[in-house]
Amino acid sequence: MEKRAFRWLYVYIVLVVLLLSAPYWLWWLKPETELELLIVDDTVPDRSYREHQGLVWLLRAQEYVHRNGETYDAARDYVGFVPKGGGAYEVRPLPNTMDGYDAVYVADGERSFSFPALEGNVLPARQFYTYTWPTWETPRYHERLKPSYEAMKAAFSGADIAKRQGNE
Repeated sequence: MEKRAFRWLYVYIVLVVLLLSAPYWLWWLKPETELELLIVDDTVPDRSYREHQGLVWLLRAQEYVHRNGETYDAARDYVGFVPKGGGAYEVRPLPNTMDGYDAVYVADGERSFSFPALEGNVLPARQFYTYTWPTWETPRYHERLKPSYEAMKAAFSGADIAKRQGNE
């Protein structure tokens, strides 16, 4: 009887271990998914890549890869403002065509940094200015009638269209 109890205890322990480890081994069994994602981030103040780092982590955790099989990297796989060492910066432009991409992710499109005047062809490392855009006035609506409107109105007012078409 004691051996039988230990046997069931081992079975329960194995089942509990399998159940608790299921997320891990199910993740390993999940196949990689190809996704060509364009990440646009113009607000990268330093090398923390905090505006799109979470997205890259999620893509790697969910096994999304580029078409060439490479995993996503926060420092490499985005366009926009790129901090370099020693206070230097680079701007990676948008591609000419979006045909090769499955989706576009714009990280924090609300804020953008503008560049101060160049001093010796080097961007200074001081705080950048934030873009501002004044609000537009709502256009005033007014109805503009065609010149023939009054003539058409006079021709068809009071006329019975059904009688004119012969459908009495």
